[in-house]
Amino acid sequence: MTVEEERQTANEERERQRRRLTGAYHRVFDSADGRAIYEDLINAFGIMHPAFIATNRPGQNIEYNDTYGKIRDGQRSVILHIDARLRAPYEGDANMDAGDVNFSILKE
Repeated sequence: MTVEEERQTANEERERQRRRLTGAYHRVFDSADGRAIYEDLINAFGIMHPAFIATNRPGQNIEYNDTYGKIRDGQRSVILHIDARLRAPYEGDANMDAGDVNFSILKE
């Protein structure tokens, strides 16, 4: 197999895994329970709140707590990731059972 064929095979496998994972997001969050969880995540960590909140210290001007802002931005990025997966086209034939998806971070 040539390098180009190996690259093409790897690209095709990544695309299959992306479709399977996108399908899994849709199946989970398209249920009533999934929608309730998604709304809870948005309310708890979501994009509806500002990332930076002004703080007042006696005798000082208003300043921003950048640590809190960084935490909020990290929480927000998780919701945005889920939202992006749910906005991606759902291809019903891309079932998680159709092949292995590497969740190596979960394996010990």
